[in-house]
Amino acid sequence: MTKLTNEQIKAELTSLLEHFHNFCVENDLNYSIAYGTLLGAHRHKGFIPWDDDIDVVMPEEDYLKLIKLYKDSEKYSLKEISITQYYSYPYAKLNLNNTTIDSEFEQKIENLGLYIDIFPIYKSNPEFVNSNLKKFRSYNRSIVIRKFEGDKSSFKGLLKTLISKVLFPKYLHNKKTIIKKTEKILSKFKDENSKFYHQFIWIGYAKQLYSFTIEQFKNKTLIDFENIKCYAISNYEDFLLSMYGPTYMELPPVEMRKAHNIIAYYKDDSK
Repeated sequence: MTKLTNEQIKAELTSLLEHFHNFCVENDLNYSIAYGTLLGAHRHKGFIPWDDDIDVVMPEEDYLKLIKLYKDSEKYSLKEISITQYYSYPYAKLNLNNTTIDSEFEQKIENLGLYIDIFPIYKSNPEFVNSNLKKFRSYNRSIVIRKFEGDKSSFKGLLKTLISKVLFPKYLHNKKTIIKKTEKILSKFKDENSKFYHQFIWIGYAKQLYSFTIEQFKNKTLIDFENIKCYAISNYEDFLLSMYGPTYMELPPVEMRKAHNIIAYYKDDSK
C-alpha cells in the first residue's frame, strides 16, 4: 500500500465531495456543507489548513432518498446503518473504495477508506429541542463510549465482542439497539409541521443547536471549496456566527488547531 500525503488526502476528499455534489444535483437532493467544512470554505476557500475531513447535512427527506437511490460502484460506496453490515453510526459516510484509513477517532469498519460524513437533520421545534440537550448528549455518549459488536466470523471480532460485554455491558450496543434508540428519540422530538431542521443525534458539546430552515435549503448557494463548487445554505454567515462566535474569521490559537490525524493509504498503486 502507498501512504497518501496530506495534500493527496485533501485532493481525494475534494473529489469525493464533487462526486457527491454531482449526484445530488442529478437527483434533485438538498444538502449543505456544514461545521468546519463551511467555515473553511468561507474563511479559506477550502479546507481549514489543519483540518482533514468534510461534513455535510441533509434534510431527512433527502437523506432517505439518497440511501434509496445511491448505487455503490467500483470507486465509491455509501455506508449507512440500515444497508451496511458491521456499521453502526446513526449517519452515513460516502466512501472512497480504493483507500483505507487508520484513525484514532474511528470505529473499525470493514473496508472503510477516505470518506465524507453525511448527517441527517430533522424537522423539529427549536425551543423544544434545545431544552432537551441533556437527553441528546446522553444518547450520543451511549454510542460514543460503546464497543460495537464485532465481526464474529473473525477471531479478533469475536474477542472484541466478548471483551466489550465483560468490560462495558452498559454501553454495548449492536445495530438493532442503535436503530431502536435512534427511532425512539426521533419519535419524541421530530415535528413534521416545523419550518426548522436540527441535527440532534450527533451533537458533540454544542451549548445550543443551530436551527436550519426550509428556506435556507430552498435558497442554497454555490460556494467555492478548493477547486470545486458545492452547496451551502443561504445566509450561512448566521450559521457560522451561531456556531463559532463573532470572531469566527480569526484564526484560533495554535493549541486549538486540532485535526483528526487520519492516516490514509491507497490499497494499490493503481489508484
